[in-house]
Amino acid sequence: MAIVAKYSRVRGCPRVQGTFVGGYAVLEDSDVTNSTILSTKEEPSVVRIKSIVHDSIVHWNSTVESLSVVEGSFLCDTSHVERHGIVVSSVIGPNTCVAEGEVTSSFVGPFVGFHHQALLIASIWPQGKGNIGYGANVGSNHTLKAPDQELFHGEGVFFGLGCNVKFPSNFVKAPYSVVATAVNTLPQLVTMPFALINTPGHTILSLSPAINEITPGWVLSSSVFTVLRNEHKFRSRNKSKRTYIEAAIFRPEIIQYMKDARAELKAAEGKAKMNLPSGEAVYTDKQVRGLGKNYMRESSRRSGISAYTFFIKLYALDELLKLVESGYVAVDGTIGSVDSSRYELATLAEEFDAKKGIRECLSDLVLMRADVAKKAADGKARDDVRGQRIIPDYSDVHKPADIEAVVLRAQRSASKIKQRVAAFVARV
Repeated sequence: MAIVAKYSRVRGCPRVQGTFVGGYAVLEDSDVTNSTILSTKEEPSVVRIKSIVHDSIVHWNSTVESLSVVEGSFLCDTSHVERHGIVVSSVIGPNTCVAEGEVTSSFVGPFVGFHHQALLIASIWPQGKGNIGYGANVGSNHTLKAPDQELFHGEGVFFGLGCNVKFPSNFVKAPYSVVATAVNTLPQLVTMPFALINTPGHTILSLSPAINEITPGWVLSSSVFTVLRNEHKFRSRNKSKRTYIEAAIFRPEIIQYMKDARAELKAAEGKAKMNLPSGEAVYTDKQVRGLGKNYMRESSRRSGISAYTFFIKLYALDELLKLVESGYVAVDGTIGSVDSSRYELATLAEEFDAKKGIRECLSDLVLMRADVAKKAADGKARDDVRGQRIIPDYSDVHKPADIEAVVLRAQRSASKIKQRVAAFVARV
């Protein structure tokens, strides 16, 4: 038996059994059993094109189509499973799409891009916002004793083409990090936000060749374009009317991870036990907690500290401007005179001299926002130069950096910040 609500459409299905079909839902040529399909006129759900939905709950405005399989799972509103996608015993968050690949026994949060043949298993990823590249095997959950291992993802982590991630692993405190193409990671705990984990670029005789190289803060220092693009995507593409999804990347939780990582990097100075042939110091997780099963060069330690410091300060200054505009902070005061009970103001006090004036801080904000826009443009320009060197007509089909939407938004944001600050600081 099935309950089919008014205005729904069930057509050509070999079986619809033990199922509630909400109003305005569409079920076509699919097998649906023991499931609930929630749907309204404004948020219609769709199951079609020889798909299978068993023992599952499909929330509003979700789609299962094109020979996809959903079993024992919970699809949040605005989620998609398509093009032979397989979801088993999992929760799929809003705005997440699973296509062609397999998700098993996982909690996947919002805005996860999973558009190609890949595997995700035994994963806890409530914050989502990341990406699973083609051929990524995020699923080494079996120790030969039992399939009892798991992975805790960090928000926004990017798993590149053909990478293999061994369990157990924990990237919760390494949000927006990148596991590069073809990297094989060992079981590990990584607490370096915005890091790049890449195949080893050096031969270090005292290290196993299975140890990869990590560059803390690499996404911030070398690919801030990515961060700006992601923030805009989370704001502009959220189709969910029922779930609040925080679009801002730089918020207290993430900033604290950056502070903690920076402290570890600073504390490691002079503690390296190995050197490259060039003489550059090399660190492992024995000297720096949170590096995982990776090594880090001295230059990467310093660049990580610099990247974290810049964006921690930028966060504090962004929040300071809002508080000045609201009247909570007096523009004539100094950092030392500000109540630091709020997290953002405590961060401000940690990062700047107590005698520094609020107006001077706002002037710094103008310069730093302009620098972010420049870094975004420079990063895109590097891609343009490389592309033009390799592909003859590259410039005919790719937008140059100066008209790229992400760069233009960053420039407009910097200009608006300058205008807002000008209300409090003369001749910015």
